[in-house]
Amino acid sequence: MTFDVLTRCPQDLGFKLGKTYYLCAVREEECRNAIAVIRDPETNLLSCVVPEKIDGECLGPLRLIVFDPVEPDVVGFIAAVSRALALKGIPILAYSDYNRDYLLVPEENVGKAVEALEEIGCSFHGEIES
Repeated sequence: MTFDVLTRCPQDLGFKLGKTYYLCAVREEECRNAIAVIRDPETNLLSCVVPEKIDGECLGPLRLIVFDPVEPDVVGFIAAVSRALALKGIPILAYSDYNRDYLLVPEENVGKAVEALEEIGCSFHGEIES
């Protein structure tokens, strides 16, 4: 089987900046306002992406990057954007839902992250209005 692996953003693919969030390891009841909840299958602990720092172990502030939907058969999209950001020294936390891919980057690296994504052909479409 042959396939093309992406090294750049697919044509016309864009992204927007979301709000600032924190990734916290917390109890289930503290995830009420979370935009993402991930359960560790080995420890059963929860990590929640929440808009405000809460009690528990937290990383942040992190800025959300939301990508336009990518066809599910596209190979290497997250690898391409991860590589572009890694080459600029920007750490990421990546997650996906059914329609989209998301990155959380340290707030202090947002400008460099936007530049790195534009360099590989992603189009910056501004900030998400809430």
